[in-house]
Amino acid sequence: MRGEDNRIMTREMEKKLVETLLLILAVALGVGVAAAGFSLATTAGIRSAQELALPQYREIAVSTRTEAEDFDSPAQMGSDETVTLTIADLAAVEEIPDVTGGFIMQEDNYRLGNPMSRFGGGQSPPDGGGAPPEGDMAPGEDQPADAPAPPQDDRFASMQEAMAEMNAEMENEPEPIIEELHGYAVSADFFTIRGLYTEEGSLFTESDMENQRPLMVVGSEIAATIFEDGIALGRKLQVFDKIYTISGVLEETGTEIDRRVFTPLQVGATMMMRGPGGFHGDSSVLYFSVGDTAHLNRAADQLLTWFNAEYGEGAVNLNIPRTEAAEAADRNGRLITLIMFLAMAGLMIASVNVSNILMGRAMRREKMVGILKALGASRKRIFRLFFEEALVIGIGGSLLGVLLSLAITRIMTLSMGLEAFSAAGVAGGILLALAITLGLTLYPAFQASRIEAAQAMRTE
Repeated sequence: MRGEDNRIMTREMEKKLVETLLLILAVALGVGVAAAGFSLATTAGIRSAQELALPQYREIAVSTRTEAEDFDSPAQMGSDETVTLTIADLAAVEEIPDVTGGFIMQEDNYRLGNPMSRFGGGQSPPDGGGAPPEGDMAPGEDQPADAPAPPQDDRFASMQEAMAEMNAEMENEPEPIIEELHGYAVSADFFTIRGLYTEEGSLFTESDMENQRPLMVVGSEIAATIFEDGIALGRKLQVFDKIYTISGVLEETGTEIDRRVFTPLQVGATMMMRGPGGFHGDSSVLYFSVGDTAHLNRAADQLLTWFNAEYGEGAVNLNIPRTEAAEAADRNGRLITLIMFLAMAGLMIASVNVSNILMGRAMRREKMVGILKALGASRKRIFRLFFEEALVIGIGGSLLGVLLSLAITRIMTLSMGLEAFSAAGVAGGILLALAITLGLTLYPAFQASRIEAAQAMRTE
C-alpha cells in the first residue's frame, strides 16, 4: 500500500513538474532569506554583547584635545601655556572611588632595522674620520711635520661608535621578515586592566619603565610571523638607535591585540624619537578603568572635576568609548530588526502561496480522493498522501534554501562588518522557516482528507 501511495504521489508531481519546481524554489527563497535574517540577528546580538564586555568599554579616555584624532598631542591653553598629561596624572585613581585603575597608552610605529645602514652600516671610515673640512689640504699633499691633526666631530664619532656596537650585538640575530610593526608604548598596568596575559615569557613592570629597559611584548599573531622560524621569545629587534628584546608573547585574544606590539612607556623623557620622521612628547591619553559600567558617567564627572582643579576649566577632554559602541549596537539592532521583519514577511508570503497552490492541487484531485475512499482508503491515508507530497516540496526547498541562506548570510555579515556568522543562527533559522512552511501545508492535506467519497464521485 505504501509503495502504491508513493507511485501516486510521484505520478501527480510529474504531471505538474514545472509547478512543483516553482513551489520548491518559492520555499527555498523563503527559507534562505528567513534563515539568513535569523542568523544575522543572532550573530549581531552575540557580537554586540561580546564587544561591550571587553575591558576597553569599561574605560574613560582623558586627553588634552577636543577631538579624538588629536588625542596624542598636547593642547595649547591660553596664549603660550601648554597642558601636558603625564603618568603623574594617574594619581586621580587614588582620589576617585568609582575608578579602579589607570594607564597610559601611546600609539606607535616601529620601523625595524638601522636607517644609518644606507650610509655605510654605521661603520667608521678606514682612516677614522670623514672628508676633510673645506679649505684643508687634500690627502697626498705635503703637510708640515708639525701641522695639527684635522678636527674631529665628537658627536658623529660617538654615533658611529654606538652604531658599530649595535651592529655587533645584532650580528648573530636572525633577520625579521616584517619591515614595520604597529603597537603602543604603555604603562605597566595596561596589561592588568585589559586582562592580558602571556603565553610565553613575562610582561614588563614599573621598574622596567623607570629604568627604561628596552623590552617588547608581542601579540600571538606577530610572534608567529615576525621571524621565518616562528620563534619570537628572547629575540632582539633593532628600531633605529634602540635594540628591543622580546620578553613576552601574549595569549591569543582574537582581537587586534594579536597583531600589535607593546613597549614600556619612557617615564620622564621629555622628547623621544619613535622612528624616522617623528618625535613625540610625553603628553598622552590617560585611560581610567571603572569597575561597574553603570557608574561610567558618574566617574567621568568626577574625573572632569579633578582635572579642572589641576589644570583649569576646559583643559582636558573626556571620552567614553562604551557610549559610541552602545549607540552603534543600537543602530545595528534597529536595522537588523527591519531586516528580520522583511525576511519573515517574505517567508510568510512564500508559505501562504505554497499552501494555496497545494490546496488547489488537492481540490483538482477530488475525484481521485473519492475513488481511493470508495476502495477503502482511510482519512489518515489520504492525509499522509497529500502531506508527504508537501513534505517532499518543503524538504527540497529547504535543502536549496540552506545553500541560499549561507550565501546571503555571508554577504550580510560582510556588509555589517561582522566578519563571521553564527552557524547555530543559520541552523535555527532554517528549522524555524521549515516549521512555518510545513505547518502551513498541513491545512491542504487536512482538507483533502475530509473530502466525502460520495461527493467526490459526483465531481466532473
